[in-house]
Amino acid sequence: MAKIQKFRSMALVSIFVIFNMLDALFAQRRISQEARVFYRVKESVFTVFGDRGHGSGFLIDKRGLILTNQHIIASSKYIRVQLNDSTKVKAIVLSSDKEKDVAILLINETFCNNIEVLPIASPSDTVVYIGEKVIAVGNAFNQGRFMTAGIVNKVEPDVIISDININPEGSGGPLVNMDGIVVGMNNFGDLPNRGPNMQGSLLITKDNSIIKQAKIILGNVTPPTTERLPVQPKNIFPLESLQRTMFVEKFDEKPYNVSKLKYTRHFLVTVVTPPYHYYRIKRVELRLTKECKDWGNNGDIEGQYSNYLFNDLKKWPDNTSRFSPVVSFEVIPIIGQTSNKTIRNILGAMGDIHSDSYSKLIYNYKYKRGLYDFQVYRNGILQNDMMRANIMQPLAFSVISWDGKYGFDEMVLTGYFNYDFKIFKPVNGIYPTIKLKIYDRKASNSPEVVILPEKTVRKAWDDFAPYAGDEFAAGGYKELIKKEKTELAAALIGFSMILMLMGIIVILAG
Repeated sequence: MAKIQKFRSMALVSIFVIFNMLDALFAQRRISQEARVFYRVKESVFTVFGDRGHGSGFLIDKRGLILTNQHIIASSKYIRVQLNDSTKVKAIVLSSDKEKDVAILLINETFCNNIEVLPIASPSDTVVYIGEKVIAVGNAFNQGRFMTAGIVNKVEPDVIISDININPEGSGGPLVNMDGIVVGMNNFGDLPNRGPNMQGSLLITKDNSIIKQAKIILGNVTPPTTERLPVQPKNIFPLESLQRTMFVEKFDEKPYNVSKLKYTRHFLVTVVTPPYHYYRIKRVELRLTKECKDWGNNGDIEGQYSNYLFNDLKKWPDNTSRFSPVVSFEVIPIIGQTSNKTIRNILGAMGDIHSDSYSKLIYNYKYKRGLYDFQVYRNGILQNDMMRANIMQPLAFSVISWDGKYGFDEMVLTGYFNYDFKIFKPVNGIYPTIKLKIYDRKASNSPEVVILPEKTVRKAWDDFAPYAGDEFAAGGYKELIKKEKTELAAALIGFSMILMLMGIIVILAG
């Protein structure tokens, strides 16, 4: 009986072990080969920021060398690399090739201690095979690392053609085979005449000369500092407060439009908070919706419109950057009439006066300046931005009317800069002095200095009350407006009293 019991126990143990082995086997099979490679290499893929946008890059040397696309950092004064959700650092360019769209960046090697270098394929005829599985790895801004998988369709002398989907933020990231070896660097964009969904990645062995050049230069270059730069939050500004913004009786835009509160010589400056950003998106749509007769007349405006107007207020991944809790500065050059046409029109008008004739005037407009750089100071201390985007803004039109011809045909650099909203935070009830320095291309050494009005600072800080929560003391803007109204009323009363006294004096004197 004891032997039978012992046999049963051993059988149960054997069955248990077999089931565990099968479970482990099937658990492994549920994770694809592509996924295992992705998790092995993903921590070595970063987000690269230039002045005009961002893309991906990856570590190729423990001394801080990062490979990326040249177009991401082209003509950039500020180059940054975000290694993970909490660490963003400065970078410099060691070498680049515009035609190949390749650049080697350098960050301080201190940040690379716990990051693995991605192995790069050696030059050979068998770097990559047609039909081989590959993955493209990228690091999307504020959304983390991602991968797409596909098959190599063709190998050309410089390019690997595959059916992988490469988006803009994946540009500059590695193309990796199933051994975890980098065989290419991804470039965003469909290749012409390649068929549907065909994408190109630069063959990694074509980067060898640029990598060698960077390693030679490395010994004579001072690396960037170990300063950590601010990282844009991954959470979203409270969506319900954005919706409430649309139903205030009258939205006050004045505090945000800095150039309407005070004189700015060459640039229009606007401070944009999440509530103001959403108001600008929806204001026309809201007005048109309110005018629509199909909604009925039950008086519940918010209830009638919310399903239609606010269907974008969802916690979608795309909204992480769209409704990020940051403050943005928009800097756009002012448009003005060219001086030669102004003089011609004045002389023409003078001639018309004396000749009893009328000639059509010509109005040619140009941007007065082009943006070169932008800086923000809080109480005299320079603040680091979270992200900047310098965008080439084209504008072209030609209109002929009864009084003249109006024309504009030009392209200029404009700027959008994200900062931590806490730059507006008051200390002991005292609001900071926020100074902007705007550099233009015609006079890059003498910036236009703009001190933000107190109204703007207070309003910007108040807008973040729904996000900041307990650490926040809102109401500064309303207090200022109330104070200004009280002071204006007192001034009007005083002025009225003076007028009354002057009237009495005149009557007595008469």
